[in-house]
Amino acid sequence: MLKYLPNFIDPRQLAIANRYLKGNIDFSKMTRLHNNLYDTKGYITINWLFSLDDKNRPTIQGDTEASLSIICQRCLQPVIWLVKTYTRLIMLNSESKNNELPSDYETIMMTDTPISLFNLVEDELILSLPITVTHEICTSNKYQITTKSKPIIQQNNPFQVLSQLKK
Repeated sequence: MLKYLPNFIDPRQLAIANRYLKGNIDFSKMTRLHNNLYDTKGYITINWLFSLDDKNRPTIQGDTEASLSIICQRCLQPVIWLVKTYTRLIMLNSESKNNELPSDYETIMMTDTPISLFNLVEDELILSLPITVTHEICTSNKYQITTKSKPIIQQNNPFQVLSQLKK
């Protein structure tokens, strides 16, 4: 595992060489992710294999793991959210045809070489975030309904008299 992953990579060259990139990327290098985080301390661990598919297109396959500190939308306190995704990307250039692409791969257009590995990992992480993050049980939320709440007592329906009149 590399201690420091390079920011810019040439995915085609890595795919031709059939290389693994395994290492950590610090959250501080992912500025678009900062708005979603409570604390920017920590890192993302990636284990990606760059290879060529049967049509000589560069592909990326692998895992991305992170432990994010995000604000709970119920109690507004930090919650640790574990993210583990599996990435499958095919990199296409502008003259590639989009037909006959495998259904289990996402596509990404390579317009410039080299590309930013940090931005690529950050995109994958942002796409894996849920819309809202909450604790399972917010201890600081005094208005949360607990499972120990009293059952609702059935009261007489005030319109029950009308049903009798109808008969």
